[in-house]
Amino acid sequence: MFRLLLLLLVGTIYAQESENYVYGDIEERADQDDIEDTADPGSQDDGSDMSDVLLTSDLSHCQSHECHNATLVIEKGLGHTGACPDKGSCHYRVFNCLRDFWTAQRSCKCRRGNLSSLHNFRANNQVRCLGKRTCRNQHYAWIGMYKANSCRGYANVDGSRLDYTNWAYGQFRRCGTWCTAMNLSNGQWFSLSCNTRLPFVCTI
Repeated sequence: MFRLLLLLLVGTIYAQESENYVYGDIEERADQDDIEDTADPGSQDDGSDMSDVLLTSDLSHCQSHECHNATLVIEKGLGHTGACPDKGSCHYRVFNCLRDFWTAQRSCKCRRGNLSSLHNFRANNQVRCLGKRTCRNQHYAWIGMYKANSCRGYANVDGSRLDYTNWAYGQFRRCGTWCTAMNLSNGQWFSLSCNTRLPFVCTI
């Protein structure tokens, strides 16, 4: 029994020390690459206008916190110029840290990016595969689409055109305030409370 416990302890220490590893062209890291916004987000569940919260961020509040993450460079010719809004090249980065939608978007902004907008099936599937490998103990991750209130439709946080969706049955909501998460098993999209704490995907 003592020998078994000793083996388990050694295995745990080894796993914690293994910080950098690669899956093909996907680089995974456990380091201080998640730069968080420490400003108080306040109450965000009252259905108020989300644009100012999502599209502005005081970068002076950004601080670095340890967070396991993985990066996938977006291939040229992905099929849509909207994959990298206002940039010639970019990459997806999945963070396996549980954050509400608002904090996740601020974290992406601190990295000079946004929660990821997805413009075709191929991009959706790339993010699903990256997220499933990175967040093995999680079922959902935030992507960059939200619905501000009952008077507006869904929109991408980066301002790009909403030209592709992959809703799970019954998840397109006509009323209320919602934020969009991807099911990492099948790539379908779900409307969840924006205060739900999930891993998240940035385009940086």
